[in-house]
Amino acid sequence: MRPVPLPDGSRDPRCTAQRRADAFGQIIRTYVAGSERPTSGGVCRTCSSNPEVRTRSGRTQGER
Repeated sequence: MRPVPLPDGSRDPRCTAQRRADAFGQIIRTYVAGSERPTSGGVCRTCSSNPEVRTRSGRTQGER
């Protein structure tokens, strides 16, 4: 996926990882806002995500 220029034509300042995270969030928001997702007893399901965050060294935040 290529970066989309800002409305003024300048480059998207976000890094690739941030663009992907933003896209994932938009996918989830679109799904949750839709009316055709499954329900249980008339209540919409909850969608949650707990991504593993890595530091620049490649370790997860809890590792030393």
